[in-house]
Amino acid sequence: MRRRLDAALRRVPPVYRVALVLKDLADFSLEEVGEILEIQTATAKTRVHRGRIHLRRALEEEGVFAPLPRSDVPRQVCLDLLKAKLDSLDRGVDFPLPPGEICDRCFALFRSMD
Repeated sequence: MRRRLDAALRRVPPVYRVALVLKDLADFSLEEVGEILEIQTATAKTRVHRGRIHLRRALEEEGVFAPLPRSDVPRQVCLDLLKAKLDSLDRGVDFPLPPGEICDRCFALFRSMD
C-alpha cells in the first residue's frame, strides 16, 4: 500500500506535491505553507487543493480506491450524517449505522474514515 501511495504521490505535479506534503503530511498550517514557499496563504490553499485532486486521481488509477457510489437520498441527509460522523470521530465515540440504514455512498465514506 505504501508503494502505491508513494507512486501516486510522485505523479502529482511538483508545485502541488510540495504544498500537499507540507500541509497534509508535515502538518503545517496553510499560513506556514505560504511562508515556507514564499507565496500568499490563498495560493498555498489553492496548491494544496489541486494537489489533493491530482493525488485522488492518481490513487484511483493505481487502484487504491474507487470513486464513491452515487447517493439515492437527498444531499442534505448525507451532509447531516457526515457532520454527525465527524463529530463522533472528534469525540472518540462510535457511530454505528448498519448497512441499509444509510445510502451506499455514506456507508463507503464512513468505512474509509474508520
